[in-house]
Amino acid sequence: METGAGWPPILAPGLRAVFVGFNPSPRAAEVGHYYANPRNRFWELLHAAGLTPVRLRPDQDGGMPALGFGLTDVVARPTPSAGDLAAAELAAGARAVRERLARFRPTLAAYTGKGVYRAVAGCDPPGYGPAAPPAVPGVRDFVLPSPSGRSGLPWTEKVAWYRALRDELSAGGPPGPPGPPRTGSVSP
Repeated sequence: METGAGWPPILAPGLRAVFVGFNPSPRAAEVGHYYANPRNRFWELLHAAGLTPVRLRPDQDGGMPALGFGLTDVVARPTPSAGDLAAAELAAGARAVRERLARFRPTLAAYTGKGVYRAVAGCDPPGYGPAAPPAVPGVRDFVLPSPSGRSGLPWTEKVAWYRALRDELSAGGPPGPPGPPRTGSVSP
């Protein structure tokens, strides 16, 4: 498992999916666990969609690789809002995420928001669901609604997209169609 100073990703070889977020909330950084803000419904969404057998707590995030999942963020610096992140740190973080995905080669990268995908891939997603061409060749991309309590999407729609991810993982299949490589930086 990859760990490091600061906000470590939770990654291992052979994962089915890596969930990619913007950055930790102040609460997550304080307790040292992903998606620890009580208003963030990430753990609840995973269970409601059938991706985890039980509703996990943030302090169980280290067990995600045993379920075939990893966690990483674009930026390690905690902020109250992703809007507080600078374009330069998003660009540097996006490069680091692409390097992690290329190194660990999960089946799929699951971006927890359209903005997260935009930061890593360098282009706007077509919407929620599969996105192509992949940000990292050979790793399929899937865009999810943000699990944040600030997101205005209704709960039932969020669950439906997380279930679609579950179905995508169950179906397998080849990576998205090839396309031009993605380069450049994007602003938040």
